[in-house]
Amino acid sequence: MMIEDQGDSGLVVHLTTEFRAPRDKIWRTWVEPELLSRWFMAAPGYLPAEAEVTLDELGPWKITVRHSQTPDEPSILQGHFFKIVPNESLVYSWGGNVNGGQYPTLVNVKFEDAGEGSRIILTQGIFETEEHRIDPERGWEVCIGCLHELLAKDI
Repeated sequence: MMIEDQGDSGLVVHLTTEFRAPRDKIWRTWVEPELLSRWFMAAPGYLPAEAEVTLDELGPWKITVRHSQTPDEPSILQGHFFKIVPNESLVYSWGGNVNGGQYPTLVNVKFEDAGEGSRIILTQGIFETEEHRIDPERGWEVCIGCLHELLAKDI
């Protein structure tokens, strides 16, 4: 399957979340490996993620996630950045961890001011089936919850 512009409807994940933190802080948690590792799948039952980020156009990124019960069977998520507008948006490919198949999708994250805080608008897609879409959506919901917890701390 070719990566396509996923739009904002159809077989995509679409999440909008507001934070009490400023936009530049949210941006840093998304692109700095040491901060990314502290919130991405930082849920009970998981070991700390390992993140690698080369924040350049076509630069690679990689996140390794391990469940505590099966640490020798990691999930490896990886891709490349296509568009980087600091503190405003990221567009990158996403490969791995798709229930039912391995094919690339496209992630688009917009970072915006919202009142005294900020918001992200995230879309990921296009997925081949609704079954393939559900697990990434649930994963993002867990990750965003973990990001809220991290931001509640003084980072």
